[in-house]
Amino acid sequence: MGFSLGYKVSETIRKGIVDPKVYEEDPKDYMLGNLAALGGSAIWLILATFLKMPISGTHSIVGSVLGFTLVARGTKGIQWLTMAKI
Repeated sequence: MGFSLGYKVSETIRKGIVDPKVYEEDPKDYMLGNLAALGGSAIWLILATFLKMPISGTHSIVGSVLGFTLVARGTKGIQWLTMAKI
C-alpha cells in the first residue's frame, strides 16, 4: 500500500485514523476490519467508476476504516483531529 499512496498517506491510514492500541486485546478484529475496509472500498470504487461518478480512493478507505472502528469499538480510539484534517 505504501508504494501506491505514498508514505505519509499510508501511515495516516495505518495509525492516524484509529489508535491501534484499542485492538491490542483482540488484534484479529483489527485485521478483519482492515480487510473488510479494503474489500468494501474496492467494491465501492469499482461501482462508482463504472457509474462514472467522481470519487476519491483515499477518502473511500478512510471512511471504511472509520466505519469498521465505529462498529467494533464505538468512538474509542478515533483520532478526531486527524479526521478533521482529512
